[in-house]
Amino acid sequence: MRVPIWVAAFELECCQPDATVGEPWTASVVVLKSADPWWAEYAPEPVPEEIRTMGVVDLEGTTASATLHARAGIVDIGPFRVIVPGATGTGPLRVRGRLWLDAHEHPEFQQASGLRWQGVVRRILGIQLVYRPVTVYRAIPIRQEAPVLLGSTSDRRDPAMADRAFSEFLIEVEV
Repeated sequence: MRVPIWVAAFELECCQPDATVGEPWTASVVVLKSADPWWAEYAPEPVPEEIRTMGVVDLEGTTASATLHARAGIVDIGPFRVIVPGATGTGPLRVRGRLWLDAHEHPEFQQASGLRWQGVVRRILGIQLVYRPVTVYRAIPIRQEAPVLLGSTSDRRDPAMADRAFSEFLIEVEV
């Protein structure tokens, strides 16, 4: 089963190992978030459909238990587990959204078991966001550039990585 996982660039810089196509990769906690890009609320124009649906998954699973403070459910989906905010019951569940890596492991997830994913990286897309300054100290994301196909999240010798500051990566993992 191939699954796209969104990863903020800072997660790879501080807490998560880099990913390379064809090599094993381990992700810590994966959380299901909204299907819309997180930055869509700031976009001055409607977000194009191909960007709005990029990396969005429809999954079916079973809610196994609640997280520490019962604000989210731990959902078994095939060979992996996902944190789903608001899924507080038990039993079958259908979900739609974007799977996001949470390498900082929010305190609510610390007592949950089986959240670590292991698989082989099959594809990596580098995503660059464009920001608009709001004040001297603050900027907001307003759009997403076309994704760039990469061989690794860290190899600066890769021509696709040259002079690019990616905000996010979409890492497709076979689990």
